[in-house]
Amino acid sequence: RVTQDHPIVRFVTECQRQEDSAKSRFPVSALKISSLQLKQDIKGVYAYAIQRWHISGARDIERLEYCLIPMDGSPALESDDAELIVNTAAHLGEDWMGAANEIDCERAAEIFTDGKDQLDLAFVTFRDAQKREDNDRRHMMMKSIQRHLDTQRERILERISRYRAEGTEKHRRLIPMEEGKLKHLTDRLGARIESLRNKGKLQSAHNFVSGGIIKIY
Repeated sequence: RVTQDHPIVRFVTECQRQEDSAKSRFPVSALKISSLQLKQDIKGVYAYAIQRWHISGARDIERLEYCLIPMDGSPALESDDAELIVNTAAHLGEDWMGAANEIDCERAAEIFTDGKDQLDLAFVTFRDAQKREDNDRRHMMMKSIQRHLDTQRERILERISRYRAEGTEKHRRLIPMEEGKLKHLTDRLGARIESLRNKGKLQSAHNFVSGGIIKIY
């Protein structure tokens, strides 16, 4: 593991402090792994960052998002590739004990910062897209429930009207039962519509999970 005075650790510690979530254990790693274990023709040193994204609305979404950037200045890898490499290195790799002496630590910290910034921007795009989708889904669900309520109400009111028109004692006794059905249906489906309406304000959060450097040799 990298030491506590490592530039990456200092940066992550500051991020954690700003989010009031500083931990006694630093969630930062320096790992190395053979490209043979990755089964990919890829080598070099990479800085990575992981965030947990959470969205709560008409449905809840929680996911981990990965960013992996080469130290040579190349663009970040695709998210799926980053996830595969980071997770494989975490499970099959080993501690890179000499990392602090083999790389430009300040440069690593800068690239790590870039990765975190990219995740922040990606989260905003993801959140906004989910907000639009969530609004569409809620409105569709509310309309569907309202149509069902209107259809059932119409059928119940037709039966009540028919029972009153029949005028027999048997039919008159059925009226309170139908009125009870209507009230129960209106209360139940009305509560569902109101619940969906109250979820109109999407709740979202993104938190730092882990970060560091990976050497692929």
